[in-house]
Amino acid sequence: MNISELTEFAKETSGRLRVKYPNFNLETEMLYQMCKVTEEVGEMSDELLKHLGSQRQDKLDGFKKEHLAEEMADVILAVLIAAEVAGIEIEPALSQKMEKVRSRSF
Repeated sequence: MNISELTEFAKETSGRLRVKYPNFNLETEMLYQMCKVTEEVGEMSDELLKHLGSQRQDKLDGFKKEHLAEEMADVILAVLIAAEVAGIEIEPALSQKMEKVRSRSF
């Protein structure tokens, strides 16, 4: 899998959402998708806390590392769909950000 496949998936999913919610204007669609990003980040955070053992025992009992991986994937996909909705070409944006990070001294 590569970034082109992921962005194509985001385009397809965005199109399906437009069919499901035909009354959404662009602003509503963007707000909806950013809420989805926030939702997925919350779910990922919950799984990370479980991974670190920082949750109540009843939450820790069902933890599987695969759940954390799934939530991380959900976050990535939600962000890619949000970028698609906002008209952002994510591949060049990622390349530019990677160059900035590479140039940092840690």
